[in-house]
Amino acid sequence: MTILISVRQNPAYRSTSFLLDLIWFCCYNHGKVIFSFYTGGDMTYLYLALAIVTEVIGTSLLKETDEFTKLAPSVIVIVCYLFSFWLLTLTLREMSVGVMYAIWSGLGIVLVAAVAAIYYKQVPDLAAIIGMALIIIGVLVIHLFSSSTQH
Repeated sequence: MTILISVRQNPAYRSTSFLLDLIWFCCYNHGKVIFSFYTGGDMTYLYLALAIVTEVIGTSLLKETDEFTKLAPSVIVIVCYLFSFWLLTLTLREMSVGVMYAIWSGLGIVLVAAVAAIYYKQVPDLAAIIGMALIIIGVLVIHLFSSSTQH
């Protein structure tokens, strides 16, 4: 119980957040912390990675919604996008919006193209592959050399 209280007293924690309370309820079991949900800066890249993954899942399932006429895939897409944007707000605590968006969208583009190639057999041509390689190089340059990101 002490661990739960000490983490909740972190000033970054918003006690009015229903989603954080739900996560705590799901991850706290009989006095033991199953999953430590810390809102500090060292989690920024984890939040960003999870935001990218949930966005890729949502975008990859767009075709399955059949123009939002199928309920289950439509709900999954909406939930994935909502969760992705919520995670992006957590990322913004420590990272500038421009850098965060560049990384999120750039890696999202590459990963969605990879999923589409595997799942939908939509293999990109050479020009698309070169373009995606340039996106990856751009993300690496931002991450490794920009003073706008935390290291």
